[in-house]
Amino acid sequence: MVFVLSKVDLLTDEFDRANLLVQLTQNLSGVIPTKGFKVHPLVLPSFLEDSPKADVLKELNKLDEIQEMFLQALSRRAQTSVHAFRALVQRAESVTQDVLTAEKETHARNAKLTRLSMLSMFLLLVGVAAYIYLTGFVFTEGTL
Repeated sequence: MVFVLSKVDLLTDEFDRANLLVQLTQNLSGVIPTKGFKVHPLVLPSFLEDSPKADVLKELNKLDEIQEMFLQALSRRAQTSVHAFRALVQRAESVTQDVLTAEKETHARNAKLTRLSMLSMFLLLVGVAAYIYLTGFVFTEGTL
């Protein structure tokens, strides 16, 4: 865990800066259950140009290290997001494939039922025609 302490440049006395860092570290160690954390002081580069203690403040400043930590954290977050997105895409593909398979099965079953229904209707019409032919039955207005 990393904490960045900004506006350290406002403390002009090195003793005050050291006191602040020690007090902050003690307070954090009492609150944070883990023992592994860092406190990085941050000095604005524009302040370094005007400061008589620019050398001391530059040493105190860890901009490159802080930038590297942020880039690593962003990279990890991006990788996690990409992995999560990949898992979602794979799940969507799986669900889509399941739906397509179910629709194909339903379509095949419906096509079979349609063929059976048409065959049944055809056989019924053949049976009625055969009955009419064999019995000589003639439809008249009063027979319906």
